[in-house]
Amino acid sequence: MGLISSMSGAVVQGLASTNAHIYFGGVLTILSGNLTPMLRSLLSKLTEPHEVGKIFSVVIMFQNFSQMLGSPFYTYIYNKTHDTHPEFFNFVTAGILGFIIILSLVVALLHLRTPSEPKVTVLS
Repeated sequence: MGLISSMSGAVVQGLASTNAHIYFGGVLTILSGNLTPMLRSLLSKLTEPHEVGKIFSVVIMFQNFSQMLGSPFYTYIYNKTHDTHPEFFNFVTAGILGFIIILSLVVALLHLRTPSEPKVTVLS
């Protein structure tokens, strides 16, 4: 829901023609704040207890790395398109989020199709 919320807000802001549309796009992104806590909660449940710190440090490293690459990338896109289509960076964001949604759905479907192993084995 958070990814869909973020993507819809980016699309609305990209299509905005008035200030009210910009504010409405901001309202649509209200669920995007749940992404990081939900991801970390899911990761903590999927890994072994002694591996959680390692996984969190790798996730934080990738988040910081993507922010370092994202700022110049979006600046470059905005500088190249601000004369003709200044809203284009919103569509880039929506495209990236759409790709992440598709990947999330593929992972969820693969998870549902894999047989689950019993957590506890009964010894007779």
